[in-house]
Amino acid sequence: MKLENLSKHIIADAIDTFYKTINKHVSHVVKVLGGETYSVPRTPRKVGFKEYEFFYAADLDTLFHYALGEAKASPSYIRTICSDVEVLLTRNAVGKSVPLDWAEFGQTALGLAIRAARARMKLRDGADDESMSGEEVSLLSSVGVAELDELPLEPKKGKKGAPLEFQVEDVRKAFEKENIAI
Repeated sequence: MKLENLSKHIIADAIDTFYKTINKHVSHVVKVLGGETYSVPRTPRKVGFKEYEFFYAADLDTLFHYALGEAKASPSYIRTICSDVEVLLTRNAVGKSVPLDWAEFGQTALGLAIRAARARMKLRDGADDESMSGEEVSLLSSVGVAELDELPLEPKKGKKGAPLEFQVEDVRKAFEKENIAI
């Protein structure tokens, strides 16, 4: 899946799937521990002129639009959303974390949004001398890693066979030149 494939429908479906996943987990925990049925309330939340069907949906929507380069948000807010999503998806009933399978989760709309948001934070707020991997540049530009030479970018000098690395400042300039969202 690529960023350009994230339509309104796919984003809405990913947000709904997240709610259902968390609700299923919470329902199971309450059933096992309390012998009762429970469902996480879908309490609407209004942000600006938009109303979301459940409270956390507004944060997830911001994450998706930030990942797409369509929203501005503080890095700490985006980091918190990413972290919260990972904790919620990996916490088991006894409070321990199980590792998230990024090979699988990273290909979902939500996993893609988290990876892209982290790369975009680096692009927007990283130090000019900081590095971005070829995978991060590819993710944000929708250009395959093998086709990165099509962008006006010079990779950092590294060991032969090492993954491609680029200076954040160079990536910003290349994206501006190619009219790619920063």
